[in-house]
Formats: sequence, C-alpha cells, structure tokens
Amino acid sequence: MKDANYEHSYGCKDDHHHGHGCKDDHHHHHDHHTHPDHSIEFFVDSEPFFTKKSPLTANEILNIAGLDPALYYLVKIYKGRPGDSFEGKGDTEIKIENCDKFVAVSNGPTPVS
Repeated sequence: MKDANYEHSYGCKDDHHHGHGCKDDHHHHHDHHTHPDHSIEFFVDSEPFFTKKSPLTANEILNIAGLDPALYYLVKIYKGRPGDSFEGKGDTEIKIENCDKFVAVSNGPTPVS
C-alpha cells in the first residue's frame, strides 16, 4: 500500500526520486500515467496545469488556469517570493519550465457575490 503515497501527479512537491526538483520526470516509470514526456507542469495559485507549448503569453497562462485576463494579471513566483509582474503585459511571452509557479492577482475591485 505504500505506493499510493508516491504516485501523485504532483511531481514538483513530492519528488523523492530526484534531489534537484522535477526537471527529469521522463525517468519516472509511471510518467505515461501522470503526464506525457513533452508536457511541462506549472502551477497557478498552487493548482497544477500542463502545457506542451512554451513560451506562453501571460494571458494564455491565465486562460489555461480558467481565469479571465480582463480581471486578473499574472505574477511569477521565484523561490516562494513574488517576482515578475505581468500587470498590463498580458501579451508578454513567458518561457515555461517544469514547476514554474505563478499567482493570479485581481485587477482591482471586482464585485464578489
């Protein structure tokens, strides 16, 4: 039963097989069940998403995450801290690498019902 704990699709968080993060996921024996070799895993607001395309624009990343670029902008996270802000730069291309982390920030006072 131990296997169940290690078979997450979250290669970035619980990567017991590699000491250097999850750049070499294609060595995993179960990669075809979690994500195909050429997919890049990235996170928006801690939710995992996959893409085969890089670079992506900030707006494309928001769309993949199901967020409206008119209401949100993207901020890239570096080592747990906010990094590049793409406020007003939705057409800026971002090179996506495995385990990249982003947060979506609301553009301002949007009514919350």
